[in-house]
Amino acid sequence: MSSQEATRQEQSLFIRGVESVGVRARRRTGNFLWTALLASVVLLSLPRAASAQSALTDDADAQNGNTANLTLNSGSNVYLKFKLSSTLPGNTPGASVAKATIKLYVGAVKSPGAFDVYQLNSNWSEKTVASAPPSLGVVLQTGVPVQSDQEGKFLVIDVTHAVQQWLGTDGSGAGGAPNYGVALVARDGASLNFDSKENSQTSHEPQLNIQLKPTAGQQGPPGPQGPPGPLRSPRSRRLSGQDPPEDLGVDVPARDHADDFAAAGATVATVAASRRGRRARACCATRARAV
Repeated sequence: MSSQEATRQEQSLFIRGVESVGVRARRRTGNFLWTALLASVVLLSLPRAASAQSALTDDADAQNGNTANLTLNSGSNVYLKFKLSSTLPGNTPGASVAKATIKLYVGAVKSPGAFDVYQLNSNWSEKTVASAPPSLGVVLQTGVPVQSDQEGKFLVIDVTHAVQQWLGTDGSGAGGAPNYGVALVARDGASLNFDSKENSQTSHEPQLNIQLKPTAGQQGPPGPQGPPGPLRSPRSRRLSGQDPPEDLGVDVPARDHADDFAAAGATVATVAASRRGRRARACCATRARAV
């Protein structure tokens, strides 16, 4: 083989190798894209939990509800009230609530400590809270800790039970409790400030976030009918048992399976007798040659 032919053969092998690598790379890319597409379809088809942020209607401390900060200490409670119907779907029952939390921004921690969270039993407003504070109801959380390093951070409080009671069985409080909001009561020497909705410097007003339990979506419309299958010959249909023999236009008399078995047995017996006869004749011939 000349050097030129060897060179051409090496180049051909190299090109085929490169093409093979390219084909495998394209196949891997195609498989990856199909896998990603199927995963996206599965994720989109899974039931998802809905969430909503309820509107804050009133926030105040023991003094008034017009200041930029809400003071919480031994002599001043903090009161919060939210409107649920503006963000949740109509007639959402309390049983559909998976979790509800109040998110507060800690503007200052003057003294670390803790506070309790109460559900309120009477109505109130920002204008009258100083002269007519609401009455405390059931305790939702006790001993929520507040440390000095939490200043300038958000604090989350679980109020799931209260929101479930406010919604009741019909989304309007039937079988539950009126929505008068919650109160924060300081303990263990706690003294701190939360940002209110009137704080224009940070816009970190209190938030009520509600997460609903996941529900499966409605069943979609049926898909289009698939194409018909391939036609099969009359013989294949007859052999598979799909069409009776009458479909071929031939009258086939009914047969007794016992006759078939008897005929088969007779055939086997005939073959066996024939074999024994051949062996006997061969044996006689051998003896005659020996004599």
